[in-house]
Amino acid sequence: MLGASAAPENFAYLANCLTALLSVWWLQLSSILPAAFGPAALGATQGALPIRKTRLTLDNGTSDALSGAALDAACRSYAPYSKSPAGVAIRTTGGRIFQGCYIENVAFNPSLSPLQTALVQLIAAGQAYSSISGVTLVEMKGSAISQRAVTETVLAAIAPHVKLEMLLAKR
Repeated sequence: MLGASAAPENFAYLANCLTALLSVWWLQLSSILPAAFGPAALGATQGALPIRKTRLTLDNGTSDALSGAALDAACRSYAPYSKSPAGVAIRTTGGRIFQGCYIENVAFNPSLSPLQTALVQLIAAGQAYSSISGVTLVEMKGSAISQRAVTETVLAAIAPHVKLEMLLAKR
């Protein structure tokens, strides 16, 4: 959100964006995107987000509650297109654990990372980023898509004192 001290050029940019948006408002979506594209275009038959657990195991077994929670989250991922399940578990200084799983979108770029979905739970529970004391990421060995870079980047911004633990799973 722009505050009172925001530069005038930011307001000009936003005004230009709004004007451009309003100028095409009357267009129908079908005139911009003539070919419908969704899960069915990729062969999905069960609709959005069918709940289907993936059977994954850690190479070295689950060693603690945090790695077990991250593995459980990875098993609940929705990744029908990339086949790259991933899960995160966040531990707080109070000992609470919050899980997040990868939720894929057919267009990939608006997909939700496992850290994002775990952070939603953390924030909804009234916890601050400063309460994060540990984060474990589990993803499948040899996955087409890795969540490691985005997880490390976000973690460095919100909890720079926490080092990511990375674990690989197999089917």
